[in-house]
Formats: sequence, structure tokens, C-alpha cells
Amino acid sequence: MANRIDKGPVKMGRMFRVWNENRAFGSAESYYACWVEDEKGGNERCILFTEAELKRAVDRANKNREDLTKLNIFNDLTS
Repeated sequence: MANRIDKGPVKMGRMFRVWNENRAFGSAESYYACWVEDEKGGNERCILFTEAELKRAVDRANKNREDLTKLNIFNDLTS
């Protein structure tokens, strides 16, 4: 279990940086971790992204803006 994370609460769907505890040559110094669940609220798991993977995801979102989901004010107040 990662002991070295950036400060702040770990919450479902919120990204936080995890420092690589067993860093091998060529591996990332840190990852971005996010807890996710499926559309029914089950199958919870933690996924990891490198900085490059996040950049690719942002580029993909910018190229496919019609597919982005929206948050409403209620989501912001309850998260």
C-alpha cells in the first residue's frame, strides 16, 4: 500500500499523486492514482496513470469535446 501520497483526502474519482515506492530503472517517480467504480457503483478499484498517459487523455478529450460528460452544481456540492 502506498504510504507516500500528496496531502489531501483520498476520495472516489479524485486524482492524487502516489510516489513510486519500489522504483526500478526507467519507471516513473510518481503516478496519479484514482479510485473508480463501474456504472452500478460496484467493482471498485484503484487505477494508476503516468504524466504522459494523463496528457494523452487530455488531448483525446480536447479532440472529442462532444463526448465529454458534464457535472452539475449538485455534484460539486456533494463531492
